[in-house]
Amino acid sequence: MTIHRIDQNKPHHFLTGSSWQERLDAAHAPVDVVSTTRDFVALLTPYELYAIPESCRPAPNVHEDEIADLAYQLVQSESRVEGEVAELVHKLARFFSHAATRLGQLRARDNEFDDEGRRSA
Repeated sequence: MTIHRIDQNKPHHFLTGSSWQERLDAAHAPVDVVSTTRDFVALLTPYELYAIPESCRPAPNVHEDEIADLAYQLVQSESRVEGEVAELVHKLARFFSHAATRLGQLRARDNEFDDEGRRSA
């Protein structure tokens, strides 16, 4: 049995750097976080998706209410994988954790205001 390199003919630059973090930080609404998350997941190759443990493998059409759970599952999986898969899972855990945090920030902000745009007491 051979194991193909996860990064077959594809650099992992899309998983690193601050551009994805910046996109999440620039999100003005939960729908923006979900859109960024779907864009991020869409860049994973079939090899990469298959390498991710099934319990924390993101679907291409990930929903807002799945992001925090995926972050948790990915962080939990970090200690159970090795090598290149561990690096990939770590990068995904970092991304999804940041996405979940941003969703929390946006929800908290939205909860500060009532239906008419006034600050809640």
